[in-house]
Amino acid sequence: MSEQDNSRPGVPRSPHVVEWDEGPQTIAEVRSALAPWSDALRSFVEELESTPFAAAGEEPLAGIRRVLVEHRVVWFSLVHPAVREAERASRDGTARTYTVDEVMTDHDPVTFERRDGGDPS
Repeated sequence: MSEQDNSRPGVPRSPHVVEWDEGPQTIAEVRSALAPWSDALRSFVEELESTPFAAAGEEPLAGIRRVLVEHRVVWFSLVHPAVREAERASRDGTARTYTVDEVMTDHDPVTFERRDGGDPS
């Protein structure tokens, strides 16, 4: 097992995405990672227990994988410092807000492509 494996669940590197190798990976790891938040843990367990192992027209375990992914995102929002800070700022009214015109100033309003031809993100 590598050092990276030993550090899970850890805090994701990016505040925008949980990479495949970050955070809890198994049912037991998600359950353990969500343990400090009883509502999140309860939601995970309830969804997991109500999801069939196979559904008509679906690959076996596809529903279980969806539940794991969804709750890894919940865990991510609970632990990442940048996300927590953004949520706090939103609640207490100190978050910087932007108008649509400010956001779109560098983008074409029809195609949403950057006016300078750069990457849209």
